[in-house]
Amino acid sequence: MAHLNRIFLLLFLTVTARAQESPVYAFTFNPPSGTAFVQDEKTRTVTQVAGSEAQVEEMSSSTRVKMVREDDGFTVLVHPLSLEIRQNGQIVSNPMVDVLQETNFTYRINNGGELASVEGYQQFIEGLKARVNPQLVEQVLYSYTEETMAEEERAEWQRRYGNFLGRNATVGTRWMFREPFQLPNGTNSYHYTVVEVSGMEVLDGHNRLRLDFYYQANPDSLAIRFPDQPELLAGLTDLPVPTFHLSGSGHRLLDPGTLLIYREASEKEIRTTVNVPRPRAMEEEGASHAGTETLSDPTQVTIRESSSITFRYR
Repeated sequence: MAHLNRIFLLLFLTVTARAQESPVYAFTFNPPSGTAFVQDEKTRTVTQVAGSEAQVEEMSSSTRVKMVREDDGFTVLVHPLSLEIRQNGQIVSNPMVDVLQETNFTYRINNGGELASVEGYQQFIEGLKARVNPQLVEQVLYSYTEETMAEEERAEWQRRYGNFLGRNATVGTRWMFREPFQLPNGTNSYHYTVVEVSGMEVLDGHNRLRLDFYYQANPDSLAIRFPDQPELLAGLTDLPVPTFHLSGSGHRLLDPGTLLIYREASEKEIRTTVNVPRPRAMEEEGASHAGTETLSDPTQVTIRESSSITFRYR
């Protein structure tokens, strides 16, 4: 009898331990056809140039989205509903805002959940030319073509969905991605994002999987933040320390089985040095004139950005 009791106890402990194991979450882009929601986003950016007053830009937008299943994937219909930009508390009047709200965008998603194409930017550019001097539009958009706009959308889709396609994870799983971004001086660079699967969180009465994000440009700082997982940072040890600082954090609540997102928030800080032009009076021996030459001083710029996104499903 004692022997049987030990067997029963062993079975009980084994079953209990397995029941307490974290479930495996499979990440798949598979929203129900006809899924519709309004995405509300708020962003606040504070830019501080050394020796100057801080400049505050606030943006709020609402976008209507509908996802339709097709034989070859999904069609995602995107229509901007509203967009408001404030600089230091004052509303910015910009024809681009009006044209944007009149433009419909269509995303083509293949069966693997990858963004195949984006349609609508040519309509947006033509709408701008109808509202503003076409030559001025060409000058403003000379390096911001339909293709570059679409590339930015592909990068955003990859960050939000593509990075997770086909992955399996349990609570505590971490991944690292290298993601592009642009410095204040216009230089293209990149930073690292570490994603951690943190577990379930209740939102509006439903369990949603929480992902936590850690942003960093310096590989050495990542090694300090995650000393227990050297394989996560494999290949970063010999990289040079960047000439700028970027750090931050964020989180996202989603359904891994569809990759539908229900809440997202993030904060980032960037510190870098830019060359700020300054005038310098030119004087020649025996003569004085009002000519100037453009010089520049290296100046530190600090940018702090916070954003929140909510999703209203219908």
